[in-house]
Amino acid sequence: MKRLLPAPLLTAALIERPLGPVVLGVLAWPLVATRSLYDHVAAVARPLAAGDVAEARAAAGMIVGRDLPERPAPTPPAATPGPAPAVHAAGFDELDRTTAYRLWQLRSLVFVVEQDCPYLDLDGRDLEPATVHLWVEDEAGTPVATLRLLDDGDVARIGRVVTHPDARGRALAGALLDEAVARIGGRPSVLDAQAHLAHWYARWGYAPDGPEFLEDGIPHVPMRRAGAGATDGRRAHT
Repeated sequence: MKRLLPAPLLTAALIERPLGPVVLGVLAWPLVATRSLYDHVAAVARPLAAGDVAEARAAAGMIVGRDLPERPAPTPPAATPGPAPAVHAAGFDELDRTTAYRLWQLRSLVFVVEQDCPYLDLDGRDLEPATVHLWVEDEAGTPVATLRLLDDGDVARIGRVVTHPDARGRALAGALLDEAVARIGGRPSVLDAQAHLAHWYARWGYAPDGPEFLEDGIPHVPMRRAGAGATDGRRAHT
């Protein structure tokens, strides 16, 4: 078996010979390169292990000889909107007793109980022949959002816009407004918005049309949407 010379003896044997230093350099280069690679990797690994991405990026930049740009976080895919809720419509005479009861119950739950406003919700206008009731149902067939569309002669009027507390955040009222303004078509229309919701109604082209007023202790703003040619009857997606 051949024996390998220890590094000191090999160095001593070659250093005095012609081209000895060159030979030693060639033999030592892999060891130097390996050590250098280890040092570079360690310089990047240590800050990464500590969660310091900026320091690790700087160390990697020293290796490649240039600053490394920050890579932006990947943009998550856009959420796919669910199907639009089905909007039901009927005049008073077309409502079955259960649906009518649930609609009035929903309005009382929010306008009277939740908002603590003891007022007469059943004002007689639900019975008018031109009134159209719009609503959205849950999976069990119970109305969870509703509004009514009234005929005020020269203008249409939207009112009693309400969503059950457990069904909010699902764009149900928006679907009702879409349907309402589509039915109104080119006619001008009005509504009395609770003041904090005026910007929401503006999506459908409604603008303040008078001073703010109190109704049952709640600030309201009269709003109006112009007639034919003003909008296409659907909400502005902004």
